[in-house]
Amino acid sequence: MDYSNRNLVLFKPGVTLSGLVFFLILISIMIFGIIKMYEYHPAMLLVSIFVPIPVAIILLYLLVTWPLMRYELNENFLTISCGFIKWEIPYSSILDVTCSDLKPSMVNAFSFRWPGYAFGNCIFNEPYSIITMCSSRCMKKITVIKTKDKNYGISPKENQLFLQILQDRIKNINKGN
Repeated sequence: MDYSNRNLVLFKPGVTLSGLVFFLILISIMIFGIIKMYEYHPAMLLVSIFVPIPVAIILLYLLVTWPLMRYELNENFLTISCGFIKWEIPYSSILDVTCSDLKPSMVNAFSFRWPGYAFGNCIFNEPYSIITMCSSRCMKKITVIKTKDKNYGISPKENQLFLQILQDRIKNINKGN
């Protein structure tokens, strides 16, 4: 199919079972912990409920953003949407696009990364250092988009088609300049 004449091409990330299983295990542990705390000492119910609330809010946000994750190739820019957060990357600012297996750093700030999900500014070992992730994978087969300002990591389900269309659009923008 010829995508060169389409103004907008939408890609979704591949869904991994490991991410969903991990999320369900995390929720189960929280619920089990609340029940066990209550059985141990009923007065601890308030503490056992209020401690996991911030974690539950974060997990709920991540659960909502997961199905809203998408990558849009517009006429002049790539839009990476991760829930309610969007990054617009002009094709003219893209320096390189590669598909890589990343090696995570032990330091991980301002991000959420677990099997089947990576969101935020994740720190990796060389060659990329910090990558802004919006991906259904956290390390393997990540499409890394290097720009003048920062690096982005995504995981389109149809990666080869995504790369082909993206490369064509970058060439067309560069031809026009």
